[in-house]
Amino acid sequence: MAWEITLYAEVNAWFLDVCKNDPATAEKVEEALDELALQGPKLGRPLVDRIHHSRVLHNL
Repeated sequence: MAWEITLYAEVNAWFLDVCKNDPATAEKVEEALDELALQGPKLGRPLVDRIHHSRVLHNL
């Protein structure tokens, strides 16, 4: 099962800027997003980690 990845407008703008200015990094980000879409919430380190300094999500 593939998970749907939704990028916030700010993240999408950042990613488009990376694509334009640093294609090698953009490719790595895209590979990480593809892996996240494949594995969903069970994806672990080193691609994902806890969310720090969030006012909404404290124990992820």
